[in-house]
Amino acid sequence: MTDKVNQSPGVDAPSQDFGDHWDSILTDIETTATRYDNDGWKSLALHPGHITPLAGKSNNLWGFDVLLPDDEFATLENTIADITITDYELFSTEASGGVFLMSVMRAESETVAVIFPLYYRLGDDSISALKTHTAETGSVRTYLRRLENDRRIEFQYDKPGLFFPSQL
Repeated sequence: MTDKVNQSPGVDAPSQDFGDHWDSILTDIETTATRYDNDGWKSLALHPGHITPLAGKSNNLWGFDVLLPDDEFATLENTIADITITDYELFSTEASGGVFLMSVMRAESETVAVIFPLYYRLGDDSISALKTHTAETGSVRTYLRRLENDRRIEFQYDKPGLFFPSQL
């Protein structure tokens, strides 16, 4: 789903203490994309620059803002233009005071997989608010956008518990 966005949410980049874990999740994304390709799927591995948890403060958006390079955003738009995402997988690990996730959005009938990382810091106030919100609504959303912030692609996850470790 492509939509207009009027305001730019804040940004949060992985810090040095996340470096090894961030590199590891990016490697996992490439490995997963290769596995899908080898199984006859068309995969798209995305490499965001910034990922920010959203807790209703920017345009009343709840979920994760994912900033993509312009070329990857354009490829994503073209890839999903005529398909329907029907399923997803979400993998997570906790390390160095953060949670690292790999999202695999799938269009089963078209055999297309869109793969991208997410992360957040444990103890972040936005995450606490987001966790409460998702418990009430039953879903989490990701908003993938380009730097210009004039369009976004939104994905919805109907199993929000997968985003949050049990001790949060």
